[in-house]
Amino acid sequence: MTWMREQIVAVRNAANAEQAIQLGIPVQETNTKLAERLIMSVAAIEDRMATLEGTTAQAFATIERTAAQKTPIEKKRKSLAESKCVGNMKALSSDKAEFKMWNEKFINAIAQVLGTPWRVYMRNLNRQLDQSRTVLTDDELNQIEGITEIKETGNCDEASEGLYYVLVEKTEGDAALRVNSGEPGQGIQAYMRVYLWFAGTTGMALSEKSRMLMHPNPVKHEWEIVDALENGWNRSAHYEHMEKSINSAQCSR
Repeated sequence: MTWMREQIVAVRNAANAEQAIQLGIPVQETNTKLAERLIMSVAAIEDRMATLEGTTAQAFATIERTAAQKTPIEKKRKSLAESKCVGNMKALSSDKAEFKMWNEKFINAIAQVLGTPWRVYMRNLNRQLDQSRTVLTDDELNQIEGITEIKETGNCDEASEGLYYVLVEKTEGDAALRVNSGEPGQGIQAYMRVYLWFAGTTGMALSEKSRMLMHPNPVKHEWEIVDALENGWNRSAHYEHMEKSINSAQCSR
């Protein structure tokens, strides 16, 4: 840089134009070389910035893919085992009179941890069990309203395992026998066995039967009239039988 300043001063102090041109040629050549180096340096910086931007974009894409692979169950702050709602529940034993309240708390605890779609699904499952009075198959469970939303919330196998844990921890006596009479880890199946045992002669099943009796499904075709009348008569007879069973049980207390 000192040489450049000296050359520029010499050009300015030249005696004539010819001398200034002769002195200015080395200065011009040096400027050209400096400009070339500057251009190369800028290009190198731009290449480096492009590389850094590409690396950053790849890093963000990897983070997004990793986050997308996590299931909603993994993102939950608590599991059923850690839920205070579950911890505060009393154990269900052999008293069928306590089942309705226990079932409400059970469904509420599930919805709080696994999500509100579970509340809808469990309510619909209760209604279906009141009608069928038997443990449902996997195909029948997949037909219950709300199953699509349940599958969207996360891993159903993990959820079923969590339900089984709660049922084991919060049942005693006859209730525990129903839970343990099936395959370990199958929470939905264990719940159905408990529900059918306790709800079979309580007001829960009776109210559902009476609703169906008072509001039967409408007949769409003439040839269905006879079947509808026969089904109505059977429901009425079954309803009367259940009512007598409950009255007898209450009088014996």
